[in-house]
Amino acid sequence: MNPNAVVVDTNLIFSALIPKSSKIRDVLFETNRVFYSPNFLISEIYKHKDKLISSSKLTETEFHQFF
Repeated sequence: MNPNAVVVDTNLIFSALIPKSSKIRDVLFETNRVFYSPNFLISEIYKHKDKLISSSKLTETEFHQFF
């Protein structure tokens, strides 16, 4: 098993995006990570994109950079 592997689900992404700064976000952006996620993660994130942007107070550009 890869110790740098991270399973990412939609709730984890929500938790990383909503606060302006987040420990979860910091972990997700470490360069030595390998991510695994369900196929529907991208569609779920974009389905709730407007609410995420509003709640996080990120600009749309920042949202896309993080995501």
